[in-house]
Amino acid sequence: MRDPTDIRQEPSSSIRRRSAIVVLGAFIMWMAGILILFPADDGAIPPQALRSQVEARNSLRELARKQFDHQRRKGRFEYDFNVIGFRPDPPVRYVIAFPASCTAKYSSPMAVTSSLEILSRGIASNDLRPRTLTVAERALIEAQIETSASLECPDPAVGFKALAIGNLDDDPDLDVWAVDANLDLVQLKSDL
Repeated sequence: MRDPTDIRQEPSSSIRRRSAIVVLGAFIMWMAGILILFPADDGAIPPQALRSQVEARNSLRELARKQFDHQRRKGRFEYDFNVIGFRPDPPVRYVIAFPASCTAKYSSPMAVTSSLEILSRGIASNDLRPRTLTVAERALIEAQIETSASLECPDPAVGFKALAIGNLDDDPDLDVWAVDANLDLVQLKSDL
């Protein structure tokens, strides 16, 4: 009869299994040591920046949903947030706007001003504390809205264009996303 405590009597497959477990454990410990000695580089994208970009995309998707609801009811899209009933839940890290060329061509001047005023109230810092835009940030964002004139501006009867503009790391570069009636969501400029 076989003695269960005697290793010499163990089948060779069991010995191989145990040695494989020991080798695997040693490899895992070695990899953990390497990761501790050589942490990820500082050029990695911070998680809050990635969350902010998700927020921009979600806000633009919500705007597109409101545009399509309005288009089903009225037969056309609009370049006025008040008309379509779009107000993102504050606090947000991006200003949502229509390109200046679109609002100048298809909206009243009041719609342009009210859109920026409504949406700049709910800006948040990266820690999600509500804050107002600084004069420099507002100038950067307004300049980006003005320079977006190169974007194609479809007639509201057939489409729309909208932008999400934010500053993820408090530098002069902006993060800019755009969506249109085809639901093409593209990043026009990266702040990372």
